[in-house]
Amino acid sequence: MTPFEEIRQISTQLRLLYVEDDDMVRNATLTILNEYFNSIVIAINGDDGIEKFKENEIDIIITDINMPKKNGLKMTQEIKEIDQNVPILILSAYNETGYFMDSIRYGVEGYLIKPIDLRQFETTLKKTVKNIQMRKENEIYKLDLEAKVAEQLKELIEKDMLISRQ
Repeated sequence: MTPFEEIRQISTQLRLLYVEDDDMVRNATLTILNEYFNSIVIAINGDDGIEKFKENEIDIIITDINMPKKNGLKMTQEIKEIDQNVPILILSAYNETGYFMDSIRYGVEGYLIKPIDLRQFETTLKKTVKNIQMRKENEIYKLDLEAKVAEQLKELIEKDMLISRQ
């Protein structure tokens, strides 16, 4: 299996929120994103991104920084207050240190520079989708473990009650 196929196998099952205010950039980037995601929710600014995040079950977010109404970093901060586990990738033409520092402070998983370098995008996406997959597997394991503990606890209580009666 090629690295592209490996990433795509996981990413096509995820719902992406893509936040970009520029129509031309959004359409060009969607050409690439459509290769990796079957379900993409589009927002045109930070306020719209927050609303779409609240309305949909989102697995991963890719956002621009510089947008009208609410920029991508402010949106990121607000979304992380709602769900600190949702992975957010910043896709921006800005490469200033301040933006990097704010991105780190808000818990952004990756930073991509426009125009998209496909190799960098795939590397970042691969790391991010693997983290999502591991988080989901851990959640399933946790639920399974909790169910087993509850079952064993129930059995112990029943045995204890039986012993008490005897």
